[in-house]
Amino acid sequence: RILLGKDLSVPLSPEAVKETEDDTSALLSYLRRLPTIPWKEVAAGQMVYDSVCVTCHGIYGRGDGLMSPSLTPRPRDLTTTKYQKQLNDSELFRIITDGHGSMPATGDVITPEDRRAVVAFVRLLSPGYELYDRFCEVCHGTQGIPPEIAQRELFGGASAQTRTPVFDKKYLQAHSDKQLQGWVRHMLKQHHVTEHSKNREEG
Repeated sequence: RILLGKDLSVPLSPEAVKETEDDTSALLSYLRRLPTIPWKEVAAGQMVYDSVCVTCHGIYGRGDGLMSPSLTPRPRDLTTTKYQKQLNDSELFRIITDGHGSMPATGDVITPEDRRAVVAFVRLLSPGYELYDRFCEVCHGTQGIPPEIAQRELFGGASAQTRTPVFDKKYLQAHSDKQLQGWVRHMLKQHHVTEHSKNREEG
């Protein structure tokens, strides 16, 4: 929690319920993107990001890395829709290459191929990506394909009827936003119940 921020739960205040609905919409939007993501390039970009960018931009690109308080100007939040839309891939590649503000140039230390891969990973950064990575990936897999170890260790080898679904194009086309939102809300509630029970046991 210290590293990753607020917990994912369904509190009772009106303000918190609105926040939960915002989380639901963000996660649904990310789920819809899963089949279209260039995973090989993204994986390469994440490796570079984690070694070069994360100390300033933070794990999820929110500009909250360990070095960010000492920088002027502070690293921007890469996850906002406004920022993602205001730059095309070529402009983002140029910023990564030449630097901007307190961000140093990387053209001499990162290959053009790796810089293009970083662009692909940065395009993934969003509130939905963070939520999925923190709370869904362990069961559903990075690419929406549940790992066998999760089925075996977490669910005792579920049957074909109860196995965790694969979030591929076929599955997403067969389910409406309303159906998927219901699933997301259910998972949020399950997580809230688990956290509530844990807190009662610890109390």
